[in-house]
Amino acid sequence: MNRNFTPMTQHNFISVQGNVGSNIHSTVTTANYQHAFITIIFTAPVIFAMQLSATERVLSGKRWHHRNHVTGQTPEYFKLRNTLRCSFCLELRITEKVLSSSRGQHGSSHYFYIAKHYEVSRKIARNTQVIMSYCIIGAGMAGLAAARRVLEAGGEVTIFERMDQIGGTWIYTDEVGVDRYGLPVHTSMYRGLRTNLPKEVMGYPDFPIPAQRASYIVSEDILSFLRLYADRYNIKRHIKFEHHVVQVHPTDGCRWMVEVDNLTTHQRQQYVFDFVFICNGHYHTPNVPDVLGRDSFRGQQLHSHDYRCTEHYKDKAVLVIGAGPSGMDIALELAKTARRVTISHHMDRLTFPFPTNLSQQTDVSLLTETGAKFTNGEEESFDVVLYCTGFRYNFPFLRDDCEIQVQDNHVQPLYKHCININHPTMAFIGLPFYVCAAQMMDLQVRFCMQYFTGRQRLPSATAMLADMEQETKDRLRRGFKRHQAHMMGPEQGRYYDDLARTAGIETIAPIHHLSRTNVERKADESHRRITNVDTVFVERLYVVVFNGDSTIDAQKRERVLVSSAVANDAKVLTSTVLILYTGFGQSHHIRFQCDVVRKHRLWLILQMVA
Repeated sequence: MNRNFTPMTQHNFISVQGNVGSNIHSTVTTANYQHAFITIIFTAPVIFAMQLSATERVLSGKRWHHRNHVTGQTPEYFKLRNTLRCSFCLELRITEKVLSSSRGQHGSSHYFYIAKHYEVSRKIARNTQVIMSYCIIGAGMAGLAAARRVLEAGGEVTIFERMDQIGGTWIYTDEVGVDRYGLPVHTSMYRGLRTNLPKEVMGYPDFPIPAQRASYIVSEDILSFLRLYADRYNIKRHIKFEHHVVQVHPTDGCRWMVEVDNLTTHQRQQYVFDFVFICNGHYHTPNVPDVLGRDSFRGQQLHSHDYRCTEHYKDKAVLVIGAGPSGMDIALELAKTARRVTISHHMDRLTFPFPTNLSQQTDVSLLTETGAKFTNGEEESFDVVLYCTGFRYNFPFLRDDCEIQVQDNHVQPLYKHCININHPTMAFIGLPFYVCAAQMMDLQVRFCMQYFTGRQRLPSATAMLADMEQETKDRLRRGFKRHQAHMMGPEQGRYYDDLARTAGIETIAPIHHLSRTNVERKADESHRRITNVDTVFVERLYVVVFNGDSTIDAQKRERVLVSSAVANDAKVLTSTVLILYTGFGQSHHIRFQCDVVRKHRLWLILQMVA
């Protein structure tokens, strides 16, 4: 046997002969042939000859073995399975199964087997490294997180982005309806938007948003941050901008065919990948409720997806349906220019200090030609109805044979809200909402890469499906509705820890399980033993930062909270997290007891540093 075999630089002529069932004796000759000719000769009167690239065929075997660790499936495209050194289990994996079957003129079947000790393939496997290919759909916050982690693992990355820049939903455009290519406008960004969470939890775990005075920052700052992240990890060179994914479907058993329209050349191209990350976001397909009388209203109706700025609604009467984060933000913004704004919702009556021209109402029971009737029997006239009623998950490029369904806004079947159970080389990043987005996305990608790289082995499809069904039942029992299958909120800490524990990776820091502003750190040993909120503030041991204002201490907190600057700040008024982290691995949800905070439902954060 030639001990100086160099498969990466030369093609190889391989000749193998022997009896079925007996050891195969092989000889290898190195040659610079464009194609090698493999001849397998058996004592049976059959000669099986194929013209192949030997290196390519063996590497295909190694690639098959790589994916087989993830899927447990047998790909149809690869029939010649050689002995390979598995980079995951570090064992020699061999096949004794049928290589191929062909029927002769007389209908007889001829079977070809490969023996256990295929020395040639073993040598090639030892000296080659197969780079797996990853498709990432979308270059927003999720897609960038996926690209960074795949590149770290040595994968080959191609990112398809239909816009001409990174950022996804954080990109602002005046366009509504369809864009210049005739495609539905993707972004729902409106002018003046600020984050719902403080910047301290908006960054990636090891790449925070640069320091600045404000905690709740504008969308342009997030976009700049994402550009910094892409530059830091050299991601842009892997992005194909203005490329619109039109179809994804499985091919060759467990690989993926991705069809893409080049929006600038108007050409359709096809690519094949080993793995696919779906990172197209979920703030692009409006969820418009079927309100009774909607067709009869003669004024303007639109969804928040198409809302851009307040100037279009000057001196108008606007009905905002929905009091979630976007509904509250937009209603307060509209109050600056609109004649009158009414926000309709089904929650308890809000006690925020609204502007004088902003009021609230119960649910809409009927839209009339000139306005709306509410469930409390009252009626008002309006010029505009603005639906702030959320979005639907939508993956129009996934063909039916991807076997993903969206029912009641529940994307299924997915393992841990990420991995396609039916085709576990496909993953969805960023589906859960009411989360610390960038940190969760990074955690999800690290979770998936544990399995995609073979460091961990996925459970069986049956086990993964049972896990999903059990979680769904548990969530329903805890009060979640079916359409809230991916809503986290107070559940996110449980979810993060489950991902980390299952895949054997590091979770998100406990203080980030919900969200936080910023706290002055104290090192005095006595501070660690304080768990009573009132005691903490009476003794002024902490300085809490609101929107960058570090002057708020125990003596000033009530006076500052009722000042006009803070009282009219929707972001501060709708902050929803308060957590006391003791520094000893335990977190306690707490709430300030002062009258002002209780009145405004304002939750803050403390941190006790160990």
